[in-house]
Amino acid sequence: MPFRSVLAAPVGAALGGALPAPDGTLLAAVAHPGATPSANWAEPATRWPNMRPDEPPRSTVVTLAR
Repeated sequence: MPFRSVLAAPVGAALGGALPAPDGTLLAAVAHPGATPSANWAEPATRWPNMRPDEPPRSTVVTLAR
């Protein structure tokens, strides 16, 4: 069976803690999105997860379901 990617991180983020839940979903932590060497607080590399220009990027827990 070929390998398939099911999750990717936003620019500058790290994925961690992928954990299967009892109902079959997968929980994963997305830490420090937008953190790149050239980014700063005023102009991060991404505004994930809301993508609103007036909000900073935020770490988040996401749920993946089939």
